[in-house]
Amino acid sequence: MKLPVTLFRSVDPATVEEEVHYGVVGGHPVRTDKVRRNRSFDGLDGDVKAAKDYLAKNQGRLGVRGIQCDIHVPVGDASLALQEIADKLGAFIVMATHGWSGTDSEAMGSVASRILTFSKSPVILTRPILSGAEAGGLYGIRKVVVGLDGSRQAEFAIPAASEMANAMGAELVYLRSSGAGLRFSSADAVERAEQECREYLIGMMRAAANKGIKVRGEGLSGAPAADLIEFATKNPGTLFAMTRPQRAQRSRVVLGSVTDALVRSGVCPVLLIPAADELTQALRSA
Repeated sequence: MKLPVTLFRSVDPATVEEEVHYGVVGGHPVRTDKVRRNRSFDGLDGDVKAAKDYLAKNQGRLGVRGIQCDIHVPVGDASLALQEIADKLGAFIVMATHGWSGTDSEAMGSVASRILTFSKSPVILTRPILSGAEAGGLYGIRKVVVGLDGSRQAEFAIPAASEMANAMGAELVYLRSSGAGLRFSSADAVERAEQECREYLIGMMRAAANKGIKVRGEGLSGAPAADLIEFATKNPGTLFAMTRPQRAQRSRVVLGSVTDALVRSGVCPVLLIPAADELTQALRSA
């Protein structure tokens, strides 16, 4: 996209926790307490220098590829500092998740979970990449897919997805899964749901064409989460764009069940756009 990159790593200034042992019987401490001690300035300065050295190495790796890059090492809470610099630069945030199992905080990482909960910036989540071949297939973005469910909230992802597809020369796709195959048992009901899905996509594509946006629509009728994962699996180089509500307290609530399943599958990067909450929408309407 020919955008400058800022590599970010924060240093926590908080006190450190140490174990203090009181008395020894038979070679074992009789009592162990945890005591919080203030960090020394030398220790803090050393951590800042180590963080800058680490980022500088990665800065050099990007620089040889012609990518404009700087580094930022604040002292403070990582999620707050990250959001502050994103707001200042008008940037979107790119983060790798820590895993794909366990609780929400374990899967996303605590910083990523807080960013998803409170950030007003778009966030791209992706899984860690270990092999060069796999990285080439995952990051050679050829399609930007907007996951739609017929709601206004889901459509908030369209402007950002359109800009990203245009900047990367990627195909823009509107994808809607009706879930008809699961919700209905009769053939007529399934056909009506699929027809409604087609009509919705035609209307969305017509609106995009009126704005000069080239887009392709695709409708599916299985389980929505499974449909999105299958599409990304069959189409390497896909970036999904989805919305997430604000003011949520847990990452699954922030993401919604379908988006949560897509992120956890790890089959493609996911661009998460914060949708305006009801209060913000009301103010905009006024």
